[in-house]
Amino acid sequence: MFRQLRLAGLKLRQAVQIKEKNMAMQTDPVCGMQVDDQKTTAKSQFQGTNYYFCSDECKRKFDQQPQQYASKAGRAQSGGGSGQQGGGSKR
Repeated sequence: MFRQLRLAGLKLRQAVQIKEKNMAMQTDPVCGMQVDDQKTTAKSQFQGTNYYFCSDECKRKFDQQPQQYASKAGRAQSGGGSGQQGGGSKR
């Protein structure tokens, strides 16, 4: 019985690790909130980089002044932040 419990625990741990790997969190460049880039529908592209937003309001603000927010996101990335992934198209 102990062996079965131990095996079940290992399988659960592996499942959690796989889910965490597949879940890529990005930082909303407008408000700084963490956003799951697989779930959000608010996305924009600027100068070849994808940006992900927590809301349509943050996306709208970014789209009005992308240079301002992109440079802020770039400073955060160079300071050790996670940054955004490149590629894709503007929504």
